[in-house]
Amino acid sequence: MAKRRPLPEERPVRLAAARCRRARRDVEPLGVPLTGRQREMLALIADGLTRAAIARRLGLAEDTVEHYVTAIRERLGVHSTPAAVAAGFRLGLLGDGPAPPDPLLAAKAAAYDR
Repeated sequence: MAKRRPLPEERPVRLAAARCRRARRDVEPLGVPLTGRQREMLALIADGLTRAAIARRLGLAEDTVEHYVTAIRERLGVHSTPAAVAAGFRLGLLGDGPAPPDPLLAAKAAAYDR
């Protein structure tokens, strides 16, 4: 089935929506540094640990870990855990500095959100 062409009155709406998506993608973090505990959590997530595994390792409740992860996402200005891990690498919070994450890491981080 062929894609239908947008009507002339739809084009400005579609262009505006595309600009908003692009702007959201290019948003810089709030500039608020992560706390030491948040950096530790982000590193554990990047290593592929689940919420339950992080909770056991740090002696916390899973709800507490989820609270930390939510705070990390908010401070980094992202909407998902994999995006937080990618931002952590990009900002030099993880690894040896700004570097793209390993493709397997993205899969592990995606599994974390399940």
